[in-house]
Amino acid sequence: RATVGPTPEPTPRPTLGPTLENTPRPTLGPTLGPTPEPTPVPTLGPTLGPTPEPTPKPTLGPTPGPTPDFRKPCIEATVRNDNGRTVIDVDFDYEDLTFDRPHVDVCTPNDDDCPIKELEPRSSDFIGFYPCEDAELDPPFSHEPEIWSYTCYHRVCRRNEPITAKANITFDDY
Repeated sequence: RATVGPTPEPTPRPTLGPTLENTPRPTLGPTLGPTPEPTPVPTLGPTLGPTPEPTPKPTLGPTPGPTPDFRKPCIEATVRNDNGRTVIDVDFDYEDLTFDRPHVDVCTPNDDDCPIKELEPRSSDFIGFYPCEDAELDPPFSHEPEIWSYTCYHRVCRRNEPITAKANITFDDY
């Protein structure tokens, strides 16, 4: 038989399995780690003493109360209107009163402690509201207050213990 035209290239023979890439040769020995940092320059002079003992463990006691704010006055009052009634809320705290903390320094010569030498709370302490013009008296505020209450909030505590040196009292004209 005769062919017309060029003869095609012969088909390559099929391989018996898949062709694999050549496996790279294994490296010899383990891989080295990273390069170490350079050795630090030695310090000059003697070495310091031994390391101090570790801080002791905390004690298991009650946490102390907050530090008193000595800038705060020992007594503060707020006047408000409650449904047409005048109400006065008084907060006082003179548990830790010192002469450098703001306090009322008014006394009469009849007082045992005049001029004031001690700021210790007493069971006879009271809160009083005076007319403004009583500041002009000699000595100031030497008349009975118009409204008052012992700091224990009832009239039978004058000589009773315990002493009330921190509380709030509400005066209400109801």
